[in-house]
Amino acid sequence: MSPMLKLDKDDEEKERDFDLRFRLSCTPDQRIRMMLDVSKLSFTLAKQYATRKTYRIIQRS
Repeated sequence: MSPMLKLDKDDEEKERDFDLRFRLSCTPDQRIRMMLDVSKLSFTLAKQYATRKTYRIIQRS
């Protein structure tokens, strides 16, 4: 389970530092797996919500 950041108020700098420390703590294999998982999820969502029909182009005269 990955660590969790808890803040009382939004703080972009602390969030960025936390994210950077987490990513640096991962091995190259883990980083590649995370990237592949995200790309698989993106592909699945794009396929699920894609518009099936192409739009018709109407030529005006």
